[in-house]
Amino acid sequence: DFIASNPREDFNDFWVYQNLVTQTIPLLERILDNTEETPQPNYRAVALVLKGWIYGNMTELWGPIPFSDAQFGEVSEEEQYNKPKFDTQEEILKEVLNILEEANNTFDLSGDPSVAMNPESDAYAGGDIMKWKKFANSLQVRLLMRISDADAGFAKTKLETIFGNPATYPILESNDDNFGMTWETTIGSYSDPFAQYIESNTNSPIAITGFVNTLGDLSDPRMKALIAPASGYSEGDTYVGLPPAFDEDNPSGFTRIALDSVSQLSNKFTEAQQRHIMTYSELMLIKAEAETKNINTGSTAAE
Repeated sequence: DFIASNPREDFNDFWVYQNLVTQTIPLLERILDNTEETPQPNYRAVALVLKGWIYGNMTELWGPIPFSDAQFGEVSEEEQYNKPKFDTQEEILKEVLNILEEANNTFDLSGDPSVAMNPESDAYAGGDIMKWKKFANSLQVRLLMRISDADAGFAKTKLETIFGNPATYPILESNDDNFGMTWETTIGSYSDPFAQYIESNTNSPIAITGFVNTLGDLSDPRMKALIAPASGYSEGDTYVGLPPAFDEDNPSGFTRIALDSVSQLSNKFTEAQQRHIMTYSELMLIKAEAETKNINTGSTAAE
């Protein structure tokens, strides 16, 4: 089902939400306003994709939030915009799909210099418009697959339309299409957050017990790729998580935690690099799941 209410009370959530609605989204709305006055289809389409991506994440995290009445406070004195209503998660997700559909239809792939994007100002795709278009449609697929558990008929129709019309709805086709922000430095104002963490601290982020124990119990091979063994153990690779907190009884008997006694994020993830938002492998898993739900993707679950 769609989330009807959000019980989260994490104080950090407030700052994430505030930054999005007071800084990030207003900048995107400004781009959308400017591209109405001075048409720039690809910049407009990119702004629509980012708006859809952000609002999709927000409603999946918090459930109902202000959406249809949001972002009008600066341009209108009407009471409804000063106290915006909370739209349902279903309403928001389905409108996000409309936003992504508009983006797909807005992209201009003509190659005309007048509609080109500056590659140096595009940290996601380096000015590659087709890459943005594939991400927009693949993001639709991701959201529709999640909606399929609550509204199977709606999701099935939309998914089969996308999968059945690759010329109109191109999606990620290989690892070369993996989409995310590319960070090039470890320090400075435009620096990779994980790499910057290492520059500012004496250790990598430490893995917690729940994460390590779950992967260990499942003999999940991803553990050895994601985290490094604790360096203080001499008998083979030993993976140990740090308890997120101790209670008064201290049932695990910990007396101290030394950095060499716990596992930390693997070095391969602490270098400046592309941080993926969506990958081809994720899309393949989505297609496999869709086939198990009798959604025609043009391939089989095994493929």
